[in-house]
Amino acid sequence: MASLLFLHLLTILSFTFLLPEPVIAQQYPYHNCTGTRSYSPGTPYDNNLRQLLNDFRNNTPTPGGFANSSVGEGSDKVYGLVLCGGGFERNERCTRCVIDAALSIQPLCAYKTQGVIWYQFCLLRYSEEDFFGKVEMRDLNFFQSGANYSELMAVNRTLSGLLFGLVERATSDPSLFAIQMGVPVAGHQTLSGWVQCTRDLSSQGCSECLRHGIEQMFKCCSRSSWVQMLGESCIMRYWVVAATGWPAASPSASSSNTTGRNGLSSTVIAIISISTTFFGVLFFACVCYCLWRRKERLKGNIGEHVPSKKDGEGKELPLFDLDTLKAATNNFSDQNKLGKGGFGPVYKGKLSDGQEIAVKRLSRSSGQGLEEFRNEVVVIAKLQHRNLVRLLGCCLESEEKLLVYEYMHNGSLDAYIFDSSKKQQLQWRKRFDIVVGIARGLLYLHQDSRLRIIHRDLKASNVLLDHEMNPKISDFGMARIFETNQTQANTNRVVGTYGYMAPEYAMDGLFSMKSDVFSFGILLLEIICGKKNTGLYLRESSQSLLGTAWRLWHEGKGMEFTDPVLCQSRHDSEILRCIQIGLLCVQEDPMERPNMTSTLSMLNNEAVALPVPREPTFLVERRIPRVESDPSSSSIKTHSTNRITISEIKPR
Repeated sequence: MASLLFLHLLTILSFTFLLPEPVIAQQYPYHNCTGTRSYSPGTPYDNNLRQLLNDFRNNTPTPGGFANSSVGEGSDKVYGLVLCGGGFERNERCTRCVIDAALSIQPLCAYKTQGVIWYQFCLLRYSEEDFFGKVEMRDLNFFQSGANYSELMAVNRTLSGLLFGLVERATSDPSLFAIQMGVPVAGHQTLSGWVQCTRDLSSQGCSECLRHGIEQMFKCCSRSSWVQMLGESCIMRYWVVAATGWPAASPSASSSNTTGRNGLSSTVIAIISISTTFFGVLFFACVCYCLWRRKERLKGNIGEHVPSKKDGEGKELPLFDLDTLKAATNNFSDQNKLGKGGFGPVYKGKLSDGQEIAVKRLSRSSGQGLEEFRNEVVVIAKLQHRNLVRLLGCCLESEEKLLVYEYMHNGSLDAYIFDSSKKQQLQWRKRFDIVVGIARGLLYLHQDSRLRIIHRDLKASNVLLDHEMNPKISDFGMARIFETNQTQANTNRVVGTYGYMAPEYAMDGLFSMKSDVFSFGILLLEIICGKKNTGLYLRESSQSLLGTAWRLWHEGKGMEFTDPVLCQSRHDSEILRCIQIGLLCVQEDPMERPNMTSTLSMLNNEAVALPVPREPTFLVERRIPRVESDPSSSSIKTHSTNRITISEIKPR
């Protein structure tokens, strides 16, 4: 843990030395959606745009950090380009930025025929009009921050010379990019600047765009110490910082346009070299910090994780006495153990009043469990729904961290649908009721609760069954809370179960309500066929569950996909409809998946027409290596292969 934290801090520090201006997070700073017309889903223009964005995603990093392309013919033709910031053309940030932009722009510019999105390290633009080689100066967007700097006239004279000088350098370079850092100005300050154009422009077009931008910048915001201009054809940035601690590059040295082997300017390389002298001190500080944090954790000082009255919507989560839970679980004996997961063991208990409970016990060495503990306490304590497991309280004494749930007599769903004998108890009507119950619980999380919750780990083993076989969604350790108007988020800590992960989450760390819909679709197909997503393969073709489901449904043989237990069912049309709904939920493009409102409507109302699903292209391979999930890693995507939380299947 300490080493991972240290590496993470080093990454942040090194990037800070590279770009000393205020750093915008890798959320997009701005997007603009225009166009004279809109398009509809499934139209040729929509298909062409999706193909263009997929091409950009799959072909990064592009040579030189720039690419422009078009897809289609006639009025449905789509033109697009991507550009990475100078110095990052061959950097991983370029790849990540283009992927994020390609995934984000269509949902943000829903059904608009023109759009552009600017990230910190790249921009992406598309249009139904051929804009290649044309200068666009109508929409220039300026962002500024920082206090007004001193000695305005002196700085502005230097700033004007710097920016117009950068324009001359950029337009004489094939990259249409120039950067200069550390120019000394009055008042012990240094000035840096960066200009760049999209490489479809001519030198003259680039000069026109940048000069117009500089003129507009001086009119609006030249008094700020940090300014960024975002245009569709060109971008510009400058920043003023105190000279203390920074080498003031001489004008002659800064004006040179030499580059290192990695494509960065010589000034940037010099700054990297200087910054390395700080790493020894940083290393020592990180080690001391990590040792201190470990000591604090061992003290069991986690009172901060218990929701207050404000957090719990006016109701505190009940606290159980440790002695009470020890007595209820026979001192956490092995005879009472229901199973064990990444969080820690789960025990069956019985309180003095006869109430049966399930107790999760946090492993003392589990950093992952600590995060899960916090998530469950904060999230579940605020939720009340008949299809969600109920959290009765928690216990925080000494080094013990315990969660107390209502006891589910029939255990988890996977104990039934994947067991050759127990699945006999789940005929189609009961399976359908379970599917609808899960859908209602998920809809409550996404829409009907006071919070918007993304579960991120919906699977058969995380659905519990009460004494009447009613489903209840459990295990909110991976859950995330969204703001009311938030539609998606990004994480570099991909955790969960690989067979149920949506492709955009597994590959790019993007999750949303639609990634939960994907997991629901997988679970629905598993309930229908009675086999795991990573366990069903046709021997002659080695197809996965998704590939088999789509092929048989497409060939009109959908009933061959169903569990043999259901062969005598009189509900063939309803089963086939559910297979189609499941396939709609697992579409590769999140925009093509229904939300849970539509999904529940399609399940409950046969009069609702179903769209025709596309063939799944994101299929689980026949052999998937098992990798332990570890949310503490900030740089490596980790996952497990349909790993269940409880390994020994008993009621809980």
